[in-house]
Amino acid sequence: MTRDGQQPGLRAENLLGALIRRSAPWALAAGLLTALVYLVVDGLEGGLAALLGLGLVVFFFGVDIVVLALTRRAAPAVTVVALFTDYLVKVVILAAVLWSLAQSTSLDLHATAVGVVVTTVVGAGALTLAAIRTKSFYFDYPVEESAAETGKDSNSMT
Repeated sequence: MTRDGQQPGLRAENLLGALIRRSAPWALAAGLLTALVYLVVDGLEGGLAALLGLGLVVFFFGVDIVVLALTRRAAPAVTVVALFTDYLVKVVILAAVLWSLAQSTSLDLHATAVGVVVTTVVGAGALTLAAIRTKSFYFDYPVEESAAETGKDSNSMT
């Protein structure tokens, strides 16, 4: 471990990628398993609906990754505002998509919802576990070199 608690070679630039690589396979496996269960239990329509739920979660998490990548060098406040705005826009888009699907198709929205919930819970849990194992945070900004050498926090007023 390094002084800042991160694994050697796991810098702030690579942290998000490492967390995603460690958690995404678990989320995808959970979503695919849910789709497989619905395929067996409910037929092709249920399996496709659960796959739609997996796709919605991949879209939601994927947009977050893009926003974080685009704002990683900006001030933390910019990143937070971008993520909140991103979240609000995605909720409106999701509501519109689900409303239009409920009005226009006979898609099994229960299977879609289960696919969304299972994929989200497993993905968030795996992401949290990966962050704990790397002893890092999403917004883990490196300490400035001069502050690290003197032993002072770069945000302190002294």
